[in-house]
Amino acid sequence: MTTNKSMANIFVIVGGKTSGKDEIIRAVYELGNLHAQIIPKFTSRSRHPDDGKEIKCNYIFEKDTESRNKYKALSQEDDREYDCDIVYEKNNNKYGINTHQIWEGLRRHKFQVIVVSELEAINSLRKIFGSLVKLIYIHGQDDEENSLEFQLFVQYFDFFDHVLIYESRKEDLYDQLFRLFRAYE
Repeated sequence: MTTNKSMANIFVIVGGKTSGKDEIIRAVYELGNLHAQIIPKFTSRSRHPDDGKEIKCNYIFEKDTESRNKYKALSQEDDREYDCDIVYEKNNNKYGINTHQIWEGLRRHKFQVIVVSELEAINSLRKIFGSLVKLIYIHGQDDEENSLEFQLFVQYFDFFDHVLIYESRKEDLYDQLFRLFRAYE
C-alpha cells in the first residue's frame, strides 16, 4: 500500500520556556529553509531581548470593519499593516496570525512551522487547516510540570501527534525535527 505524502503540513510547536522552541525556530531558519518556513506572529507587546525574527512586536490590532473575523495588525514602528484572521491573548498582550501566509507556503509545498501554546489559537488553526495541522510537544529537561504548556499537553494528550525531547544537545533536537520532516515528505 502506498501512502500519498505531501509537504503541505503545519507543525504547531508547543513547549515551555526552556523546552527548545527557540532552537527549533533557529534550525528551520538556518538548516531547513528549503523545506520549511517559519510563520511569523504579530504581537502588541514590546520586543524582548531573546525574541527571534519570527515575532513581530509593537503592533496595534484593530477590528476589520469589512470582515467580522479579521483584524488589521498595524505596526507602531513603520507603516506596515497585515491582516490577521486568528487573534488571541496571552499575558494581557494580543497575538495575531495571518493564515493567508500559511496558505501561500502550503501551495509552495513547504512545511509551515509556528510556535503556539494557547488552546484557542491551536483550535483555530485546526478548524481552518484540519488534518494538515500536526501538533508537536517539545519537552525540555528543565521544564516545570506545573507550566501551562505541560498542563495543556497532559490535558489534551490525544490531540498531540508527536513529542520531541530536548535534553541539552541541540543536535539531538535538530535530528528529531528533521526526521519528523522526512516522515511527512
